[in-house]
Amino acid sequence: MHLSKPVVGMVRAIAVCIIAASAASPAFAQVNHNAPTKFGATLYMWRPYDGNPGYTVLPDTNIYPPSIPWDINQTAWWNSVVDSADAAGLGYLTVPGWGYPSNSDPADIQPLLNALDARGSGMKLALFDDPTGAILRKNKAKHGSWTTDIPFDLADGATEGGWYYFYDMNWRRYFSAFYSPYPNRTDRLLRVDGRPVVFMWHSDRYTNIQYFSNLVAALRAACQSDFGFNPYIIIEESMVAADPDTLADATFDWFDPQQGTLSSHTNPYTNEVVSVGVAVPGYDGHLFHDLHGDNSYRPGPWSRNNGTTYTNALNIASVGDLVLIESINNVEENAHLMASSAWGNQYIDITRAYAYPTNGGGGSPSGDSELTQGESLNPGQLIRSPDGRFTFTYQLDGNVVLYQTGNAIWASGSVGYGAGGQLLMQPDGNLVLYGQGGIWHTFTYGSPGAKLKVQNDGNAVIHNASGQWIWRTYTCCR
Repeated sequence: MHLSKPVVGMVRAIAVCIIAASAASPAFAQVNHNAPTKFGATLYMWRPYDGNPGYTVLPDTNIYPPSIPWDINQTAWWNSVVDSADAAGLGYLTVPGWGYPSNSDPADIQPLLNALDARGSGMKLALFDDPTGAILRKNKAKHGSWTTDIPFDLADGATEGGWYYFYDMNWRRYFSAFYSPYPNRTDRLLRVDGRPVVFMWHSDRYTNIQYFSNLVAALRAACQSDFGFNPYIIIEESMVAADPDTLADATFDWFDPQQGTLSSHTNPYTNEVVSVGVAVPGYDGHLFHDLHGDNSYRPGPWSRNNGTTYTNALNIASVGDLVLIESINNVEENAHLMASSAWGNQYIDITRAYAYPTNGGGGSPSGDSELTQGESLNPGQLIRSPDGRFTFTYQLDGNVVLYQTGNAIWASGSVGYGAGGQLLMQPDGNLVLYGQGGIWHTFTYGSPGAKLKVQNDGNAVIHNASGQWIWRTYTCCR
């Protein structure tokens, strides 16, 4: 299907009607996805193409090469990537979408599907549409140059013009890999509310940005026509800010190398507020040779601080309804989770602590916002308020911290001596942190049946068996 402006107008009109019919006040989202956890990561699978930039081995500018030999032509490499993602507790991976022809064609996913099957993984897959690919491929076709120096005109939506490079050469190739081959592999698609997920990154190489909403509407219409679904599109928030008419199901704020991000957006189809968090374990791209050949825009280095940078990022990002991590294997920019001689499995272990806080329970030992008698948190685990705005986290550094959407509002002050222990709600009613160098507790012993609850008003409170509070953080009312 080739995209045209009349289809866009129709789709936008339908969507406007849907929005108008929605309730006036947005509700908190109950994101219904089919992945084992809400945590996922970007995946890189560079391959050579006609002399354009591409890799079959680890880029020589990498600083921390992974323990796994890098070779996308080897089954063992794919199996190791899947094993690493599963060990980290990830529920999905995002397939890079630069489109055809490029060194990262999202249609080339059969080796990944084979590895998922071979390793018995429940991992789901989403498309990560990097518009850099569309810009490069259009300039190659129209100007004979593989460059981003020539801006991409979003007003040019005709075949062999603009939108063709997004859909026909990228999105359709990706989804066809699941729908066309036999057997059908649509079971591997990450879905939210039953709709396949696409992440769309941003670009500063667009002109006529006011046509971005038309592009998104056309992509929705094309997927509906060819595959029978309206995709769940999560768009980098700067693009939605630039064209507020854009119908995004959710937004994300691309990672800050030194902290996590959290982006909230009202879904136009459900009128629910959906939040997406993004975290990165570390970043150093200053040695990477970019497309300009002069290392002009790859920043770094930023220190990983022995895992602290990543933990702080996840404390912010993990509040989201979905969490995207950069990356399981972005070794060219040293943003990978995979094991290396420098840190072993440290970042796999940190991720798992957040993705599976308590035996895969999804964030709370009791399934809600409470820590009840006999329940405990291990380092990296947390419970959160029912509305998701506040998290009570036992950090890897030993501190117990109450966060409001990523900002610390209370702490136990147990950095260092509380590391590597356990935060236990004892049967006697005392909340006790047993650490390597000492003990912190709430002095609430003598109250059997007491429980800790993180409330929507911002307070973390211990109630006795009669429901009266006997300890609190005094962080109400927010």
